[in-house]
Amino acid sequence: METDRQAIEAALEVQRIANPAQARIARIRNTLDLAQIQLSESLYNEFKSHPQLEKVGGLEPMAFTEDGKLI
Repeated sequence: METDRQAIEAALEVQRIANPAQARIARIRNTLDLAQIQLSESLYNEFKSHPQLEKVGGLEPMAFTEDGKLI
């Protein structure tokens, strides 16, 4: 894939997820530092009561630059 957006769209398509809002996605920016990760709303709802997780921000849609890079 040429862009992050294309890669994410392809991953959702391969999984046959018709409604992206239902996708269970975890974004890990740095696997060497797992102090903060981003979760999709559906995955957050599944793990929100986990004792080792703390919500530090609000739910936001994935943001991309004009050329398709994930921000």
